[in-house]
Amino acid sequence: MKRQRLDEITEWLEGYDLNSKQIEFIVKQIIDYEEISKYDHFDYDSYERDMWYTMNRSGLFEKDDEENKSDINNWTPIETRHYITEIRL
Repeated sequence: MKRQRLDEITEWLEGYDLNSKQIEFIVKQIIDYEEISKYDHFDYDSYERDMWYTMNRSGLFEKDDEENKSDINNWTPIETRHYITEIRL
């Protein structure tokens, strides 16, 4: 069931013109989020700040990178919510 859901998410992400490296990285973040959000000490606001830093430092969403066909070149908490935390496995 989970594999099927991951396939659906991957297909959905492809619709946003994300390349395979971006999709692979986002799917990994979705899986990680699903796990770490279960812990009592998990802090959503800290997670959003961490994802802002992580995604922008990943090098996958650079404005001048010809492989980045998405409209994202400055990952924000809005993208974190849309592409990671609001996704359910």
